[in-house]
Amino acid sequence: MSRYLHLNVPVRHYTGISYDLNMTLGGPLLTACAIQAGHQAIYLDAEALGYSEARTLQEIERLEPDVLAMTVLTLSLHGVEQIARAVKARWQDLYVVVGGPHAVADPEGTLATTGADCLIVGEAELEIGRIIQDRPRGILSVRAPLDLDALPRPAWEHSFPSIPHYQGNEPRFERPEACTLPMRGCPHACSFCSLPLFQNASLKPVDEPDRLQPRLHRSTIRYQSAEKIIEEWRWLKETYGVRHLFVYADELVGAYASQRDWLIPTMEAIARANLGLTWKTQGRCNQRFITQDQLDAMYAAGCRAIMWGVESGSEKVNQAVHKGTHPADVLHTFRLAKRAGIRNWGYFMTGMPEETEADAALTEALILALCEEGLLDYRQVTICTPEVNTPIWARAEREGWLPKRDPRNRWHYTPSDTPWMTAARVRYWRDRLATAGLQTQHRLSMNNVAYAQYAPGVPV
Repeated sequence: MSRYLHLNVPVRHYTGISYDLNMTLGGPLLTACAIQAGHQAIYLDAEALGYSEARTLQEIERLEPDVLAMTVLTLSLHGVEQIARAVKARWQDLYVVVGGPHAVADPEGTLATTGADCLIVGEAELEIGRIIQDRPRGILSVRAPLDLDALPRPAWEHSFPSIPHYQGNEPRFERPEACTLPMRGCPHACSFCSLPLFQNASLKPVDEPDRLQPRLHRSTIRYQSAEKIIEEWRWLKETYGVRHLFVYADELVGAYASQRDWLIPTMEAIARANLGLTWKTQGRCNQRFITQDQLDAMYAAGCRAIMWGVESGSEKVNQAVHKGTHPADVLHTFRLAKRAGIRNWGYFMTGMPEETEADAALTEALILALCEEGLLDYRQVTICTPEVNTPIWARAEREGWLPKRDPRNRWHYTPSDTPWMTAARVRYWRDRLATAGLQTQHRLSMNNVAYAQYAPGVPV
């Protein structure tokens, strides 16, 4: 039996922003799988606790883990590097393993930057017990779990801080709020998104039968059963007094035609369970796949807001980033959701490939049309950021407009020049889109992300 510590590293000391909206799911899930495999395990969110790098190292020393795991996001790469190298300088025998979206997007670079012993490519729940035991080195590709019901629920009781500490994601309703993951995967391939890299991650196998094998794996769309979902939600309510959930899914509704075969029966089962919980989720605007009966079933099950990835009001721009969504899809979807009683949150972006000021004006026109009908309850306007090794990154690098940024700074959503718009004009349109059509303005600011609330009196 080994002692396993999964750490969310502090980042506020170099980003200037604290992150304590919701507990990340990967760490508590892997902690639960480590416990299930017979190890002692703890998840520590040093960022949410407000720890400095020095305080985090003190906690590592106090907990005396045999294995230290860290999830690497682009935003946290510098923080992971700081902790990993400090750990190795003090405790050479402490086994350090990293994984996560940035690690998958750039495994060789991440391994070299962090100096970790092992980097995992893929979803590691099925393998984490063996990784803790065998301590493999280098880059390993692991098989993704296909049966989500077979996984334990996240080990919230072994996670620090506890769920009530977190503020909850926008749009905020009631607290405490928790986060759940009833499905995994997305059938689409937007060029600004790193998820396709994660889903299709692969490495060449090695001929070492006695060691953990890197495996070629390709993720598929997977769902929890209604019974599993209800069991977890009820436990969260009874154990932590949870009143609201962020039901995280890349696209819980609107992704493809047969999704309704899971969605409607699941929503009906949740409604029958009468848990007394409200929740929000994410979806895709689509005239073919969004239907009134699906949204009505979601409302009856407690859904009160859906975050829709609109991105642009320009068909040309959405085609350029492989989004494929049209303004008619957005209007159709928002109308049906509003008719069901569900609030609409629109995600918009500017500074995208091939977006000119005329295209940004089309996005503004779409926002104004939504506001005119009273369909847009909340919005978030961000600046398109090339993520490492995504198609947008590759295009920007190939065409010579990839911005050079310091990973120690919060460069996400920071405007830069593109061949179609200057950084100053990108920032201008970000601000303009954030306030277009507002009758009652309630604006939030998080560095270079603009949020706006349209409907007065709605909690934020």
